[in-house]
Amino acid sequence: MKSSMEDNDMPSFTIDSGKGYGPLTVLYKNVLLEFKETKTSRNYGKLWSSIAPGGNIYRYLGLGQERLKHRWDIRRQLVEVAESKKHLLGSENSQKQRISLLVSALQETKAEGGVDAEADGEVLQGFLPLQEFANDEVGCARGLSCSFFYPIDSGDFSSWRFNHFLAFLVLSIQTLGVILLLIQEWHEDKNYLKDPKTLWKHLTIKEVFCLGKDKFARLSTVVGTMFILWIYSIVHNYAKDERENAEKTGRLPTNRFWSIIGNLANALCSVVVLAAIPMELWGEDGITGIMMNSMAMLFVFTLDDLTGDAFGYLATEDNDFAKEISWHFALLSYCPINIRDLINENATDIKELWKIKYASNGTLLSTTGEICQTRIMDVTPEPTEDSPLVKEEIADGDMQDVIVEYCISESSTKERLPGERAQVTKVLWSLITLVIKIMWVVVPIIWFIVNQPCDA
Repeated sequence: MKSSMEDNDMPSFTIDSGKGYGPLTVLYKNVLLEFKETKTSRNYGKLWSSIAPGGNIYRYLGLGQERLKHRWDIRRQLVEVAESKKHLLGSENSQKQRISLLVSALQETKAEGGVDAEADGEVLQGFLPLQEFANDEVGCARGLSCSFFYPIDSGDFSSWRFNHFLAFLVLSIQTLGVILLLIQEWHEDKNYLKDPKTLWKHLTIKEVFCLGKDKFARLSTVVGTMFILWIYSIVHNYAKDERENAEKTGRLPTNRFWSIIGNLANALCSVVVLAAIPMELWGEDGITGIMMNSMAMLFVFTLDDLTGDAFGYLATEDNDFAKEISWHFALLSYCPINIRDLINENATDIKELWKIKYASNGTLLSTTGEICQTRIMDVTPEPTEDSPLVKEEIADGDMQDVIVEYCISESSTKERLPGERAQVTKVLWSLITLVIKIMWVVVPIIWFIVNQPCDA
């Protein structure tokens, strides 16, 4: 059995053996073949990451909350349609049964226009932008204007509740927890920063060359400086990524509450951890303590990561999250604000209820032949002669210059994305990045000189 599996699974180097090719030649040919296949295939992972930001628990819950809002609104509209078309869906059936028949009819509908055709030209059945949001029931706390949504299904609600509990716990640790840590470190006896006179006293040429009174003190000074530089490098790169993510997030339909809370928590945690780490390491005399405390600080900083220990049970990596939020964006761009735009009012049979049609340019059309108003509408202005820079046509998957209007329901206000929130977030992370750069240069030098003073 094992030999058989090895023969089937392992690559063979006997290809074209009749031509006398050696193993390296065959290996090279296989590499060229795979390179050709990779070059001609679509790199979806790169496409999703160019659209979506990196994943963390705040963005994960923000995406989930927006999905619940759309599910609630579409389910509400399905109830109204099922009630008005009960003569086709069965007057004797319950409301839930009529909705089920309505969704089943949608799944069997074929669109006109061929936008959702497969590679062989066959049009797919159903209409995924509505099917994605039509199946699950969602609860709402306060009528149409409520902002608190939750799944009705007991299993989904249990997961939803647990995810939110852990998220708020992590939020508390990354805000209140790190602030309390900073306060404690500030009042420690070995915090030289609280006594500027003592700090200035140790900033001498002699202390620059004196790393400590014994070899263990000298080693702890060197190792501590390396760990401070390492942690500052990680947080600096993270801040740069968040500055880029601010642009991506600004174009995507995410929950306002979780977006603001997540950015503020991460920004606060970044600065406070960098401020606390030198004070924490000043109190350590051994290399082991320096390593352990450095890793503990970094652990708090990365608590909200989807791939970390806290949220590893979600089994969602950054690529998975990027794909999920990109799909969400794409489906909403074809999901109608009013689902009656796709209902054939003159239908005499349940199979004729839905009418999905695309224009020649791929735009979704309503049953009247007009452009269907969807939950995400492209409102990017056309370049004119007065434009300061007329770019070429937007490349496939390039979202950099796209401007959209986002709407959750007919009663909600349309929001232009990217908007002011994206600009404020980008400014916030630009300032954080600048502060970290300054600390990155100044703090390790001061720590290196002052740690383990020889004249103490």
